[in-house]
Amino acid sequence: MARLGVLGRSKDLTGVFATGPNPFDGGAWAGRVRHVATLVRGNTLYVFFSAIGDTPERILLSKIALSPDWTTWRASQPIDVLRPSASYECTALPVVTSKSGEAEGPERALRDPGVIEEKGRVILFYSYCGEQGLAAADVTAFLR
Repeated sequence: MARLGVLGRSKDLTGVFATGPNPFDGGAWAGRVRHVATLVRGNTLYVFFSAIGDTPERILLSKIALSPDWTTWRASQPIDVLRPSASYECTALPVVTSKSGEAEGPERALRDPGVIEEKGRVILFYSYCGEQGLAAADVTAFLR
């Protein structure tokens, strides 16, 4: 899954990827998905993402039921996973609507999710203050 939520697939990781559908099309996040991190559990694809135009930008989570026909995949209504709440996440700055492109400086926003799973725990890495630092959070509870 790439920027804006567009799917791609290839039979070979070093080969050419065919561009596929966008499971976010037709919903409130269509054309707004900035960055994604994905995790597969069984027949469910979990998509952690941030969205352009959120106030403030934060980390969300949608689920996609995997079926053989990837053109039918649809993202569920997302839930909030993380919002800026700790002082190091620039909570002293005003809440503003995020814009496309790089953060021009510190802002009250979380972006760039990355996820790993080890021994049943799911750890989400993310950038804070727009793109000024990195942090991690245990998000295992969101996958139960």
